[in-house]
Amino acid sequence: MEQLRQWAKNPLWDNEKSKGRYIYPLKIARHTARLAGQRITKAHIPETVFMLGPFVCGNSPESHIGPFLHCIDFHVPDGTPVRATKDGKIIELVERHEKWGETEDFRDHLNFISIWHDNNEFSQYCHLQKGSASARGIKIGDRVRKGQIIATTGKTGWTDCEHLHFGIFRTVKNESPFSFKSLRPRWSLFA
Repeated sequence: MEQLRQWAKNPLWDNEKSKGRYIYPLKIARHTARLAGQRITKAHIPETVFMLGPFVCGNSPESHIGPFLHCIDFHVPDGTPVRATKDGKIIELVERHEKWGETEDFRDHLNFISIWHDNNEFSQYCHLQKGSASARGIKIGDRVRKGQIIATTGKTGWTDCEHLHFGIFRTVKNESPFSFKSLRPRWSLFA
C-alpha cells in the first residue's frame, strides 16, 4: 500500500481511454440500481459520488489512485449478478474469502475475477461473494461471453459498503513497481 501511495500522483496514470467498448458489469433493473445506490451512498462524501447510466457510483480517495485511478465502485446490493463486460478469457479468480472490513488490513481477503480481452486490455471485478463464480461453473482458463453472469457481489476485502469495484486495465512497462494502469472505460450502451 505504501508503494501505491508513493506513486499515486505520477503522470504515468493519465486519462487514457480504453480501446474497447464495454457494457455495464451488473445485471440489475435500472430502478432498483438507482434506489439501492442512493441508499448505500448516504454516508459517503458527496464529492466522491456520481451517476453512470442507472448506477450510483463512487471513487474511493484512498484506493482509486495511481494504477487504479480510473476504477469505479458501482454501489449495488450484495448478491447482485456480475456479468462479463466483453468477451474474454478468465485469467485470475479468487473466491475463497469471507472476511471484510473498513481498513486496509482486509485488502488480502478480496474475492475477484480478471478477464483478458482480445484487444490487449483486461477487466477486473472485485468484492465478490465467496464461491459465486464456481457455483456458475466459472474457472481460470474459461472463455466467457459479453453479458454472461460470472459471479455475484458480496462484501469481501477492504470495503465499507456494498459495491462492485470495477476497472479496465492494460499492461504497461514503466519505471514504477506496477506493470499495469487503469483506463477510462468507453461504454457501449448495447449489451
